[in-house]
Amino acid sequence: VLATLDSPELAADVASAETAVAEADARLADDVAAGASDAQLAADETNLVTTQDRLADAQTALEGAQLLAPFDGTVSTVDLVVGEELGSGGTSGTSLSGTGAGSGLSSSTLGAGNTAVPGATTGTADSTAQIQVVTSDRFVVEIGFDDTDIENVTEGQEATISLSTSTSSAAFGFPGGGGGGGFPGRGGLAGGAVDTDADDATPLNGDVAPAAGAVAAVSGVADASSGVASFPVTVEFVDDSGDYHAGASVVVELSYGDPTRVVQVPSFAVSTADDGSATVTVRTANGDETREVVTGDSSGNMITIVSGLEVGEQVVLPVGGGEGRGGVGGVPGGLPGVVQEGS
Repeated sequence: VLATLDSPELAADVASAETAVAEADARLADDVAAGASDAQLAADETNLVTTQDRLADAQTALEGAQLLAPFDGTVSTVDLVVGEELGSGGTSGTSLSGTGAGSGLSSSTLGAGNTAVPGATTGTADSTAQIQVVTSDRFVVEIGFDDTDIENVTEGQEATISLSTSTSSAAFGFPGGGGGGGFPGRGGLAGGAVDTDADDATPLNGDVAPAAGAVAAVSGVADASSGVASFPVTVEFVDDSGDYHAGASVVVELSYGDPTRVVQVPSFAVSTADDGSATVTVRTANGDETREVVTGDSSGNMITIVSGLEVGEQVVLPVGGGEGRGGVGGVPGGLPGVVQEGS
């Protein structure tokens, strides 16, 4: 119990309802003993059920005068004083709230004007919660996707959450989208950050290990308040390391498609014929050879090679009218792993 409203009216309603139930029960017992008609007994029973329902309603109302924490956590804010009178126009009750993008804040609210919407804040000065409870190990992150990216997001999809060193709010983007862009198979990063060692899951801030989470909810209704349609997505995760805190800015990464290792080369190393076939020039111990390859997705100046090349082979690149060599990269999700050597 976080707080209790002292309401004599609610207590009086319970007492009155209890009296009514006792009277109805006594009347039914007397009529049974007196051998009353079936119609009278039926009326007595109906009256007893009615008074019992009223008592249950009164007891529920009285219980509602107590604000209960809906989860284990820590009281972080108390803006109430014993004896204070609260306004009657509020939407008292319990609600889970995240105050802006990247927030893992959960709160229980009581009093006037404390309407709470997951992932958002209300715009009035009276919207501050009187009592706020935060979790120490369970967090929620609210992010948004445009109509081209939302089709790649599903409930239960695995997510990786990292603390951000950027001052920007949490963001996410698929290839070609927001959040700093990305390579095939991985989402972009907040504030234009680049995860340069995704294969080793190196934290963005270098100190805190990423946390594993999952997509908990995908809204089918877009929010167009900013002028651009954005579909809200809720990501939940559990972390008991103590490194994550409510209100922190984080980066969320979602993988989609085939997350297996891929081979990539610079796009300009691939030659495409009129019939659509693709070839690359491979430098071997016996000299250069032209090899046909099957290409896949591309991102920026990199293209995926589905078949025809192995990691570690060298391809010849045109550089300034001459030649150069480029290593074939093989990293999960298509992040750049190419080293070019000019001649």
